[in-house]
Amino acid sequence: MFFSDIIGQEEAIGNLRSHIRSGDIPHAMIFTGPSGVGKRSTAMAVAAAVNCTEKSGEGDSCGHCASCSKVKAGSHPDIHLLMSRDRAEESGASGHILTGLESDPRESSDDTKSPRVIRIAVIRDLELYMNRKPMEEGWKIAIIADADQLTVGATGALLKTLEEPPGDSLIILTTASPSRLPDTIRSRCRNIRFTPIPEETASDFLSTKHGMDRERAKMLVHLSQGSIGKALRMEENKSTDFILEAVARVSTLHRMNATDTLTFTDKFCKSVKRTETASMLLALLDIIEVYFRDSATGIWSEGWNKNNNGGNIGAEPALSCFEFIEEARKSLNLNVNPQLVMEAMFMNMRSAARAAARSKV
Repeated sequence: MFFSDIIGQEEAIGNLRSHIRSGDIPHAMIFTGPSGVGKRSTAMAVAAAVNCTEKSGEGDSCGHCASCSKVKAGSHPDIHLLMSRDRAEESGASGHILTGLESDPRESSDDTKSPRVIRIAVIRDLELYMNRKPMEEGWKIAIIADADQLTVGATGALLKTLEEPPGDSLIILTTASPSRLPDTIRSRCRNIRFTPIPEETASDFLSTKHGMDRERAKMLVHLSQGSIGKALRMEENKSTDFILEAVARVSTLHRMNATDTLTFTDKFCKSVKRTETASMLLALLDIIEVYFRDSATGIWSEGWNKNNNGGNIGAEPALSCFEFIEEARKSLNLNVNPQLVMEAMFMNMRSAARAAARSKV
């Protein structure tokens, strides 16, 4: 992975190149920004660049030395990727991945309800690796993906490592929700900010590099809010049309009675593969949120008219529904029964939509 492979993040890449060229590399960095915009890929590019044995002088990796070849193959012994097991399976990540499934008495059951959390066992493993000598000449590097999913115990353990970092070590945290990390963690990391990729740039990339139909690419990029990673996952999982159909039904909730709403929810939840329930429903919530945002602001109306037979739900009910989405997202992340979560959300949305319709009469 080269810095040149990352698109739409010129400011972040320029900042990182400058650190590497000058040799002023912080022992800890935090990459913040929306999911799917290149944070983890950039972290791997940093890992390749700092351990490259044939420096280009431009703060990038050469791509062909022994170290770079091992980074490409996911076999570099001094580069460790930390994430939850669910996230590792969902993202298709490869290499030396630490997921830490063991329980620990310092973690409460509430801490570990979600299958997406990063447990204290992961950070214990990290401490072991980081306190050893590197297997090869260079830096020991740990990339903690979705660091906001660290449990309370794992956060405390990581703080100790950040306070007394081993020599020649680099820890990179990535997160789309930096506010969920305590100030004690954020203050000990150099912040590198990533921004949403412009929709035109992202759709051009999908059509030229992945051979995607241009109109399809534009739609996917808008639904994923400029996230190339999300857009590709939606297409690879063949979930786009499925989710658009569900959104079309959401736009007609105000015309449904309670029985119809519950029947729709039941049919929708049963049509999702059991192994993909949480990730599919979370993806649906993201797109419903985009739909409501667009309804509230009046943007992309042509796109929704083309891809959503139900039309626009209107600004007033859309604004009242954001809280229901956030409640559902929190419940799904806590492993609450998905069907009960979706039933509650759709019934609340139906009530809000009907109330808004009555107020116009």
